[in-house]
Amino acid sequence: MVRWVRTFTRAIAVIKQPFAELIDQIRPIAWKASDILMEYYNREGTVKTTEKEPDDPVTAADLAVSDYLITALPAAMGTEEFVYLTEETIETIDYAERQSKPGIWLVDPLDGTKDFLLRTGDFAIHIGLVVQGRPVLGVVQWPVHEKFMWAFTGSGAFVEGRDGVAQPIQTDRTRSLQELSLVGSRTHRNRRLEALMQAMPCGSEQQMGSLGLKLTAIARGEVDYYLGLSGKSAPKDWDFAAPEIILTEAGGQMTFMNGEPLVYNKLDVNQFGLVIASNGPFHQELCTMAAAAMANIPED
Repeated sequence: MVRWVRTFTRAIAVIKQPFAELIDQIRPIAWKASDILMEYYNREGTVKTTEKEPDDPVTAADLAVSDYLITALPAAMGTEEFVYLTEETIETIDYAERQSKPGIWLVDPLDGTKDFLLRTGDFAIHIGLVVQGRPVLGVVQWPVHEKFMWAFTGSGAFVEGRDGVAQPIQTDRTRSLQELSLVGSRTHRNRRLEALMQAMPCGSEQQMGSLGLKLTAIARGEVDYYLGLSGKSAPKDWDFAAPEIILTEAGGQMTFMNGEPLVYNKLDVNQFGLVIASNGPFHQELCTMAAAAMANIPED
């Protein structure tokens, strides 16, 4: 841990722009990306184009926002210090290039594609900065509700509207363990996850689409914890990085079931395993309970 802190501190020193300045540079880009998504969202008919793999759709909106962000972000912040990675560009940026810069921007142009297609409103844009394998700055843009949520290391977490007035957000730490509310997926559910959820404390459950919106709902104090169990596929780095720093700066925690932190920008960008995100006070208890429950849930 001490070694990681030292290398992290050195890497931060190499990044010339203050984090607050980076947020200022991202803000208009995120609002423009939001407008692009909403233009597609408000069209009549479907915008689905292809599937990356079975049950994993890509839309014209994904591609349009990805194209915009992968041009606008480097134009604003340069390429000397950063590499920019999205789900649509990962095949063109090799691991050596990702490791060659002090920071990597992990970008998800449309988190919650199924909900975008279903028009539930639960989709978001993620822009997260990772240094030495850990997120240090994150933006989650919620187009339908016009929320720009952001945080960086040591800043606290904030939400803004179009007026640019930043309001601090914090997790709710008032409920007991048995009263904790769970935020679950509307579409990504399977037998093992359902069995796990049945074994965990749950005063109530709220279902949402976007993973980023689930984690920022915890950050805003609307719900208390989230369970993410991978199956044949898993969430990618760009799904977790931006919302994780917002959650932790709001007072929450996010780890694997064994308490280990997520590490980003590895050769494999999949985050396989059971990820638990919480409001904070009972995080270790939730990890212990989940481990005990998983020991009794058979593999598929």
